Amino acid sequence: YNNAPVGYLTVNSSAIILQCNQTFMRMAGGKDETIQGKSLSEIIHPEDRKLFLGRFRAFLRDPAGKDMELRLLLPEEEPLPVRLTGRPGEGSSLLIIVSNIREQKASEEKIKGLLNEKELLLREVHHRIKNNMNTISSLLMLQSYSVQEKAAAEALREAQKRVKTMMVLYEDLYQGTEFNIIDVQSYLQNLLDNIRKSYTDRRGITLSGTFSHLKINDKDA
Repeated sequence: YNNAPVGYLTVNSSAIILQCNQTFMRMAGGKDETIQGKSLSEIIHPEDRKLFLGRFRAFLRDPAGKDMELRLLLPEEEPLPVRLTGRPGEGSSLLIIVSNIREQKASEEKIKGLLNEKELLLREVHHRIKNNMNTISSLLMLQSYSVQEKAAAEALREAQKRVKTMMVLYEDLYQGTEFNIIDVQSYLQNLLDNIRKSYTDRRGITLSGTFSHLKINDKDA
C-alpha cells in the first residue's frame, strides 16, 4: 500500500483527506501530518479546482469508470499533472487512485510540437508548388505570344490552361485546414469556374454543374 507505484487517498463526502499512502505524500511534497485532515482541493492547482469541485459529487455518487486530469500544487516545484480515478470506499468515503502523468503530458506536448512543425512544412511545400505553377503558367503564356506559328501558340496556351487547372487543386489544399482531405464540391466548382474563364470562345457550349458535398482523402484522390 505505502510503496505502490500510484498514490492512494481516502476522502470523505467533503473531500477531506482521511488517509493517504507514502506515494501520494511524495507526490504532494508533504508529510503525513500536513496532508491528512486537509481538503484535497487545497493541494490542487487553483485553475483546476473548479473542475475538481464540479465533478467531485459525481465521483462520490458513482465513481465507477470516472477519472479526471488536473495538477497538484507542489511546495517548490512545477505543478504535477495527475490522473484521479475513483473507487467506492467504506461507508460514505471515496478511494481515489492518483497517477503521475507528467511524462505522458510531456510526450503529448512533444508530439503536438512535431505535428505543428509538420503542418508548417506542408503549408510551405504547397505554397512553393503553387508559386512554381504560377511561374510555369506565366512563362507558357508569354511564350505563346512570342511564337509565330499558330498551332504552336495554341499548344502553349492549352498547356497553360492545364497548369491553371492543376493549380486549382493545390490552391484548395493550401487554403484548407486538413492536408489529407479534399473537399470535392469546392474543388469541382473552382475547376468549373476556371474552365469557364479559360475558354472565351464557347459558342454552342453551356457549362453547368451540380455537386454533392463530399470529402475524400488524398489516397483516393
